[in-house]
Amino acid sequence: MEDNTFVLVIESLSYGGRGVGRRSDGKVVFVPGVIPGETVLVSVVKQHPSFINARIVEVLKPSPSRQPPRCMTFDKCGGCDWQHMPYEYQVKWKQDILLGEISKINKLTPEEVQPPVESIETYGYRRTARIQCKYINGQPVLGFFMKRSHRIVSFEECPVLAGPLQVAFDGLRCALERHPLPSLVWFDMQAPKDEVLISARLKGNISKDLEKSMYEIFMATDVPGMSFTVLGDKRRDYVFGQRYLGYTVDVNGKALEMVAGFGSFMQANHYVNTKMIDYVALLAGGAGNKILDLYSGGGNFSIPLASLGNKITAIDRNPRLVAQGKRSARLNDIYSAKFICMDSLKAVKQMASESITFDTVILDPPREGARDVSGFIPGLNAERIIYVSCNPLTLGRDLSILISRGYRFKSLKLFDMFPHSYHIESIAFLQR
Repeated sequence: MEDNTFVLVIESLSYGGRGVGRRSDGKVVFVPGVIPGETVLVSVVKQHPSFINARIVEVLKPSPSRQPPRCMTFDKCGGCDWQHMPYEYQVKWKQDILLGEISKINKLTPEEVQPPVESIETYGYRRTARIQCKYINGQPVLGFFMKRSHRIVSFEECPVLAGPLQVAFDGLRCALERHPLPSLVWFDMQAPKDEVLISARLKGNISKDLEKSMYEIFMATDVPGMSFTVLGDKRRDYVFGQRYLGYTVDVNGKALEMVAGFGSFMQANHYVNTKMIDYVALLAGGAGNKILDLYSGGGNFSIPLASLGNKITAIDRNPRLVAQGKRSARLNDIYSAKFICMDSLKAVKQMASESITFDTVILDPPREGARDVSGFIPGLNAERIIYVSCNPLTLGRDLSILISRGYRFKSLKLFDMFPHSYHIESIAFLQR
C-alpha cells in the first residue's frame, strides 16, 4: 500500500458536503461521497498543514443507508453532494451542521430549535440553474462545473431540474448545435411556473453575424424570452421576446401575482420558498407593523407582508430587482410597499443617523452575509430581527454582532431549499 493511501473511519459530515475522519496520527481528513460510520480506503489529493483532502479508493464497509445515486455524473458533477444518502439522513445532518457551525462563534445557541422544513420534491424541484458552456471541436459542451473545479461536466439529463428547465435545456443544446455561438460562457434558466426565461453571457465583440446567431437561437429554443449580454470592447444587452414571466404565491389563502425577469434572483424551490414566506410572516408580528426588508430582491417577502397589512420599506441595490418588485406591487394593487434602489449598508447608516425606526427588520443577504450592516441595525430600534441565511458561517458571525447589542437569539429553523446538496437555508429570529 502506498504511503498516501490509508484506511479511514468517517465520523461526521462537514459544511461543504464532505465526510470527516482522522488519520492514525490525528490529522483531520476530508473525503467526498461518504457516509458517517463507513470505513473507506482513501488516497491523498492534497496535504495541508492542519488537514488533508482525500478521495475514495474503495468503500470497505458501506453504511446500510448507502443508496445508488440517480444521476449518471454524480461522482464528478458539482451540483449535488449527497445523492448516495437517503433524504431524511441529509436533513438530519444539515440540522447538525447548521447548529455546529453557528456554535463555533461564541458558542451561540438559540433558545429554541424549530423542526426543519423538508422539500416535498427531492428530484425535479430546481427552478433555477446556471449552465456553463464551451465549444470543443465545433460542438457545444453544456453542464455544471466539476466539484471544486472550473472544468465542465456535461450531461444529457439532470434529475434535480424541474421539467420545464430540462425541456429548455434540451432545446437550447439543439439550437447551439445548429447555430454555433462559440463566445457563449454560461446561461441562466429560470422557470417561475411552466415557462422558462434564459439569460446568456457572451464574451467578444459585436458583429452582424453574432446578432443573427442570437436571434436564430432564440427562435429555435422555443422559450418566451431570452436575453444576451455581450462583454467585449463595450457591454451590449439584447432581449428577444418577453422580459417577465408571472407566477403566484399563496399567502393566507390569497394568491399573489409575482413576476420574475432577466437578471433577477428567484428561489430555486417553490414549495420551500412558500414555507419560508409563511414563517417570516408569522415572525413579523401580524398586521400594522413598520417593516424594513434589506436585500429585498424582487419583493419575495415584501409583497406578501404588505398584502397582510404591513408598511414595508424594501431596499436592494439591483435596479432590475427593484423594478420587478414595483411591478409585482402594481399587479396586486399594493401601495404600502416602497421599493428603493440603494445599497443596504448605506441605507441603514442613513436611517440610523436620521433616527428612523422600525418594528421589524428582515435581512436576506448573499452568502458573504451582512457584517457591516448588522452593526447598524440595532440603531433602528427594531423589536424583532428576522435573518434569512444561506451560509451558516456568516450567519453565526452576524448573529454574534446583533446579540452583543442586546438582542436575544430566540429561534433557528432550517429550510431545505436544495435536496442532495450541502447548501443550508435557515431563518434566525432575534428579539429585544
